Amino acid sequence: MALGNSFETQAPVASTDTASALLEGRREVRVGVQHPVEIYCSSFDLPLAAQVRDVSAGGMCIATPSPIPVEKLAGVGLQVAGGSLRLNAVGVWQTRISMDESVLTGLEFIRPEPFLLLSLREWVDASVRDVGAFLYEVLRSEKIGFEDCMLLAQSTRVRVIPRGRYLYKRGESPLDQDDSIFFLREGQVELGIPKPHGSPHITAELGPFSLLGGLGCVASMPHFEDARALEDTTVLEIARPAFAYLRIAQPLLAHWLSQVVMVGQLQRVDGLVTRLS
Repeated sequence: MALGNSFETQAPVASTDTASALLEGRREVRVGVQHPVEIYCSSFDLPLAAQVRDVSAGGMCIATPSPIPVEKLAGVGLQVAGGSLRLNAVGVWQTRISMDESVLTGLEFIRPEPFLLLSLREWVDASVRDVGAFLYEVLRSEKIGFEDCMLLAQSTRVRVIPRGRYLYKRGESPLDQDDSIFFLREGQVELGIPKPHGSPHITAELGPFSLLGGLGCVASMPHFEDARALEDTTVLEIARPAFAYLRIAQPLLAHWLSQVVMVGQLQRVDGLVTRLS
């Protein structure tokens, strides 16, 4: 079973096919959502509780406290504004790579009935609008418009970081498929540069509607600071594969977002240099 970070096409592809593979893997609009879901599995008499992390009309990524038998998954059930949905599904991948030590599993929906597909698409579209409105609050001072934020919303997923856990550390080279741009939705994150002795130099304390990370994603650079959750924290992230898709499908928007990430990092470096001098 291949590792995966969201509901992506996981098969390796030749470099000449990268663009077409990324576009093919994004056939359906998808968005980061945190929502309870029940998982049906032939190995268990009762459904298992899980949390959605991203969803499209074609499948979803779910988080569970421990591994589930992917090959025996039969479907999912969830409550949305339009009512109760029960969808047949199969497991595609599973990975333990997550910030809160939960297990992530990718599911693919199997030929949903038209009325179920309509309800599912309505829920996905409503979630895109909600996430797009949040991203607009984060980015509107950067001259990124609401429609562009709706497009960004379609490249997000949810991550949950427990108190005291690091999103990333200074000097670490991010994993190829695990470097991300983060939008802080709930909680608080401390950014700092560690010292050989004593407390770190604190460069920022960020709350909701803040942006952080992304140096490796946009510039292939290692992190220059630590990012630690001061409390249980929820973020929306645009991971490296999603950003690669944006560069192909929405190049101007990807360029603007790259500029926002780099300017934010440079401003914190400038502030630190000023204080130290």
